[in-house]
Amino acid sequence: MKQVVHLRPQDVVILLKLVALGKEDWLAKDLARELHLSPAEVSNSLGRSAFAGLLDQSKRHVQRAALLDLLLHGLPYVYPVRPGGRVRGVPTA
Repeated sequence: MKQVVHLRPQDVVILLKLVALGKEDWLAKDLARELHLSPAEVSNSLGRSAFAGLLDQSKRHVQRAALLDLLLHGLPYVYPVRPGGRVRGVPTA
C-alpha cells in the first residue's frame, strides 16, 4: 500500500521557525526544545516538509518561494475555518 504524506499544522510552525533563524545553524533537538515538541515529531515534520518540496534537507534551508505560496494560497484550503454563530464563552477570572 502506498504511504500518503500530509502536512500537519506543526510543520508550518517549524518551517517559520527555520525562516526566523535565518542562516543560523540549527539542530532538530534544539527546535524541539524551543517549540515544545518531541524530537521525533520535529524529525517527522522535517521529512514531511522535504517530501512536500518545502525544505531542502541537503542544504538544510527552507524553500521560501514554496513556503510563501503555501501560506498565501494553500492554508485556507488545507486548514479551512468556518466561523459559527455567536455563543457564550467560558467565564474567566
